[in-house]
Amino acid sequence: MKTQAIRGLYPQFTPEERVQLFLAATIRGDAVEIARLGWSCSPETVSEYTDLLDRMWHVGMLVLSQWLDVSHWVVRARFAREVANRQLSVDEGLKGLARLVPQVGTATSAKKLKSVIREDRALLVRAEARWKQLSAAWKGTEAAIRRFCTERGLTTVQLFAMVKSLPPVIDEARADLAADVPADPQMDAMVYQALCDIVAGRLTAATG
Repeated sequence: MKTQAIRGLYPQFTPEERVQLFLAATIRGDAVEIARLGWSCSPETVSEYTDLLDRMWHVGMLVLSQWLDVSHWVVRARFAREVANRQLSVDEGLKGLARLVPQVGTATSAKKLKSVIREDRALLVRAEARWKQLSAAWKGTEAAIRRFCTERGLTTVQLFAMVKSLPPVIDEARADLAADVPADPQMDAMVYQALCDIVAGRLTAATG
């Protein structure tokens, strides 16, 4: 009786509710539920449902692609910063050694070493700035995704229902973020608006 009552509700679902249930069923691998959501849709709303579902798939693929790009950039930027920092440490150590060991000082021009260290520091500053910029962009992208999902009663997992799990580089980038950098509000606004426009059928271009 309870099952029949629940099934009786299916024709009453709005296209938005039906899409949410479809995404949840996809995560579970529930093929029966997916089929039921399709055949229980009325002729008057089936087109709206399928169009909205297509746009949600598009949104998921689009934002995942962008999130992957910025995640790769963050990981590389963090690595570049670490390399620059280590190189500076090596050259500063060599400078200190030259003061203690005359032979090292003779073999290495103090003027040249000072110039190298200056270049190392400039490189580290640029690498640090790039890493922080990308960290802010990554956080802005995630903030937009979370806001979009929250307003539509979705989880992040449901939004990316087309993949079994998020690519590992996203969590790798999360661990590599600059902790003291806030989310980029412009990136947040741009990604969020693009997602909303796609779902509303107003935009098909990429956000990046």
